[in-house]
Amino acid sequence: MLIVATLVSLLTGNPDNLLFPLGGLSNLLFGLLAGIAVARNKNWPGWGRFALLLQALYYLLVMMVLPLVLTGSVEPTLLTESLWMAIWFLVGLALWQESRRQMAGLAAPGSSTS
Repeated sequence: MLIVATLVSLLTGNPDNLLFPLGGLSNLLFGLLAGIAVARNKNWPGWGRFALLLQALYYLLVMMVLPLVLTGSVEPTLLTESLWMAIWFLVGLALWQESRRQMAGLAAPGSSTS
């Protein structure tokens, strides 16, 4: 939805359209639901299963609620957006570690490769 909002904004020259807040809210809602599902599933060992939930909670609390409470604005700062990218790095790291764990399980001794 955010991609469509950006395209509409570029084509019309008007950055104010309803798709931007709807895209942000759907990002928040589905991010929280995905984070809860991954954390509760317990298929991933260790900290990695909480990385997606951390990203969604950061988006909710630090990017939306905290600026609104402190400044009355929902505009993120350079610091909050930079930290958000660091959280996304943790999500990528968790995915990378999980893929390495699964690949090691596939190449375990006794498994046939042909």
